[in-house]
Amino acid sequence: MAPATPPTAIFLAPAYDHGEYLSGESLGLRSVAAALDRAGVPVNVVDECRVPLGTGLSERLATALLVGIGVQFTRQIPDAEELAREIRSRWSRPHITVGGQGSSFLWERILHHCDAIDSVCAFESDVTVVELWSRLAGGGDLSSVTGIFHRARGRIRFHGFREPVEDLDLLPLPHRPPDTSHADHHATISSSRGCAAHCSYCQSGNYGNRYHRAARWRCRSPRRVVEELVFLVNEFDVSAVSFVDDDFLGGDARGRRRAFEIARLLRGADVGLSFSIECRADEVEPDVLGELKRAGLRRVLIGVESGNASDIALYGKGLVPGRVRTALRVLRDLELDFSVGFIMFHPESTPTEVSTNIDFLRENGLGTHRSVTNRLEMYPGSPLVRYFERRGIRFHEESFRLYYEFKDPTVSIAHRLMKELLAPFTELERQIDDLRFAEITRRTVGSRPPVHLENIAAMTSDALLDSARMCLEFARSSTEDESRLANDLNTGIESVRYSLRKELGEHTNTTFTDRPFPRSVRYRGGAP
Repeated sequence: MAPATPPTAIFLAPAYDHGEYLSGESLGLRSVAAALDRAGVPVNVVDECRVPLGTGLSERLATALLVGIGVQFTRQIPDAEELAREIRSRWSRPHITVGGQGSSFLWERILHHCDAIDSVCAFESDVTVVELWSRLAGGGDLSSVTGIFHRARGRIRFHGFREPVEDLDLLPLPHRPPDTSHADHHATISSSRGCAAHCSYCQSGNYGNRYHRAARWRCRSPRRVVEELVFLVNEFDVSAVSFVDDDFLGGDARGRRRAFEIARLLRGADVGLSFSIECRADEVEPDVLGELKRAGLRRVLIGVESGNASDIALYGKGLVPGRVRTALRVLRDLELDFSVGFIMFHPESTPTEVSTNIDFLRENGLGTHRSVTNRLEMYPGSPLVRYFERRGIRFHEESFRLYYEFKDPTVSIAHRLMKELLAPFTELERQIDDLRFAEITRRTVGSRPPVHLENIAAMTSDALLDSARMCLEFARSSTEDESRLANDLNTGIESVRYSLRKELGEHTNTTFTDRPFPRSVRYRGGAP
């Protein structure tokens, strides 16, 4: 008689729209899977899983005791529910749990909405899932498991939040078996959790980071971070890494010291790795970023969010436009490639504020289709929802996401025009980014970026902002023919296309097609 197959745990990441979010590893799922793997549990992780389920996955699900579905973005919840219903319709045995940042503050609602889901994990779940597995394997009594909402005797039960792990070095590296794929030799890494800032729209530093008594920003040691980087290079031939920390520098002297030490250790390891980070604009200093550049830093994402003081105050950024300009100057002086998080619109934006934002983007050379069309997205639990409701903004919900109309009709028209008529710029920007990203990892330290790429990027940015200004002025007048505006904009876009083809034709050696760094694996602050 053949021995019984041991029960397994399977973690699934729903597929998502690559037109809105760029790819990245499911680090949250892989971290939870690693905790179970260390406890001796057979685990599998499947990225971008969709219905119908493949044959190989179906065979693995047949032996599963626990199925975890990760929800990185709120918009993934319907896909997670579809996966849960499909699994439940075919197998009654596995306990199906859901977790991830996208499910935050929706824990009970998800259980009410989808009978196929047995529990929802709240916040960080490395330890929670190990205890959940232990209880399931021992008979299924979940009455004292903290950190989960679950069903019991016809009711939804919750036994309190679980304190997060304070020493992140105690956690294993994310689960990456030898057959893990890293497209374009690119991987992601999380070296810290949380954020010490207080941005009003953000869970990481604000309303989703107050349930515990631990530090608001917790980090792994430089030694452990560099160990993982060397592992990725040696085991998976990775040549570019994106740090997905909400704030790599941590907001204080401790974070700066850690960054200097990571740079020192990484230079000593001599693995030839390029990497990108995210940080606040008021943390951009030439000394620390210069050291990181010498260790392989090639790209920085900073949260700018707005060019006018009223929006900066609303978002709780604690910045002034002058500090942002200083940060941008430092990045350019260091010849580091960079991108910015920017929220052009919110429910009460005025035409004057939008105009100021366009001027700010032009002054600082930051024009992109995303920056001129991005509107503030409201997430469950955000204090901004209550703030705007008190001011008469009405929200409606579809598939757990909150939507709103702009209070000012001129702003509403301008946003629609920018979104629709400027969409062709996204393809032009993609082509330029592909070329720039390829150049980033091919440059040696101290070399300058190709002038023609910078010229093309500046030309495209200026043309986009000119077009955005035309959309705003059209919305203000509301008397012109919209088809005439569309024709005028198309003429300008074709002119940019021609110039792009001409420039690239004169630099025929620039024919790169790979993308070493995703622009971002998630949006920061808002959504398009």
